[in-house]
Amino acid sequence: MLKVQEIRELIRLIDKSSITEFEYEYEGNSIKLKKNRGRRSTFFSAT
Repeated sequence: MLKVQEIRELIRLIDKSSITEFEYEYEGNSIKLKKNRGRRSTFFSAT
């Protein structure tokens, strides 16, 4: 599983890029980051 600092860095990089959605899955754990259009916020979901 990703560490909190790694997740924060992913959020920062995605927020500054043109990427609108990112999903990562490893050994049954997953994380999904998605930008909201028109607002400067990033949605985060982990299982």
